[in-house]
Amino acid sequence: LEVRIRRDREEEYTVSFPEPTKLLYMRPNNVHKHYQEAFRRRTGKEGMTMDNLDHYMSSRKYFVGPNKSSVFKKWVVKTENVPRYNGQVAINHPETIKEEVQSKTSSIVFLYDQLNLDLERTTLEFGAMEEADPFPVTKPPINGYVPIIQKIPFE
Repeated sequence: LEVRIRRDREEEYTVSFPEPTKLLYMRPNNVHKHYQEAFRRRTGKEGMTMDNLDHYMSSRKYFVGPNKSSVFKKWVVKTENVPRYNGQVAINHPETIKEEVQSKTSSIVFLYDQLNLDLERTTLEFGAMEEADPFPVTKPPINGYVPIIQKIPFE
């Protein structure tokens, strides 16, 4: 496993992992606003700035570095009216579709196992999200699906 890490605007280098390694790719701008909000709610004060947070994280053993280009995926559920033909007349019926949306952006890379977090989720069939635990922990296989690591999208 290899990951490209950005040293500065022009220079990149490759970090190689000789054994399978779980990495967490985080979009800092998306996470920072949630951190600021939670910190403000808890303490009534402003949290660390993005620069201070970058400096803090870069000194941790689990920090790998900034990645210039990471692909993040998320599923968007849309409801569209689809015409159905009943003889000669078109009748619109709402139909729910699940669409994968990808975005390519910079990220910060961490060694997942050293973070002491459990962000693993179980993949569920489409439509089963209503019954899903909103704060899942690693669970045994459900309906033949096994737990996988997902990049958690933050909006």
